[in-house]
Amino acid sequence: MKVGDIVAITYKTSKARFRVTWVGEEGRAGQIGVQSVETEKCIWDATTLPPLAADLYVTPPAKVSKDLP
Repeated sequence: MKVGDIVAITYKTSKARFRVTWVGEEGRAGQIGVQSVETEKCIWDATTLPPLAADLYVTPPAKVSKDLP
């Protein structure tokens, strides 16, 4: 999976399409950030949603090769 991919997410009996906005590495491996591409649909129960907050994900710094002279 990579940034820009479109994925379908199903919650209970509702399904919607989402665009992958980030893919976790290291401490966040296996996690992704998504944004709805069907803004008119909300598949979540209002009681399930956490309070609105900014996604604080920060891209990890590029790895430096230790093979440099």
